[in-house]
Amino acid sequence: MKTLDPGDSELGIIITGKAAETIDIWRADFDRFFGILPPHITISDIPFIDREGWFKKRDRIKEAVRIFEPFKVILGKTGSFSNGLKILWLEPHDAGVIDLMRKKLSLECPFYFNTSFDFKKHVTIGYFEDDDKFIRAKSYVDDGLSEIEFTVDRISYMIIENDGKFKELDFIKL
Repeated sequence: MKTLDPGDSELGIIITGKAAETIDIWRADFDRFFGILPPHITISDIPFIDREGWFKKRDRIKEAVRIFEPFKVILGKTGSFSNGLKILWLEPHDAGVIDLMRKKLSLECPFYFNTSFDFKKHVTIGYFEDDDKFIRAKSYVDDGLSEIEFTVDRISYMIIENDGKFKELDFIKL
């Protein structure tokens, strides 16, 4: 996994409120980026557009997402994939809105949306080098998981500041 450096950015959906509190209980135990990055659903690849580029493209990005209205997301199932580490995540169910949004945005900013692989929207819970730890963590999350529902009403431009933490620098309301 790439290291995160000051100035790296991401376009995503930040999860807030009760949903974030629930997710962060698990992330505190398993996610090495807990406290650095809020619970979120990634829309763009990292690094996304730099700070200056964001403000140059913001109006075009806003136009690309103007067709979207606030929508509900339900997290009710765990999943995993591997990129050298096992990654445990929650699967968002959203009637395909996030995938359509990503597709529209990839037309506006193709360099920042890798289409050479099957993008899997998710909310990261944790990273694991050890299969046994992964299996125990998945069981723990599955046992405590009931549907987590939240409304998405904006997309957020996040950037890593010099303190090494992501900050929401700007957002676009849906």
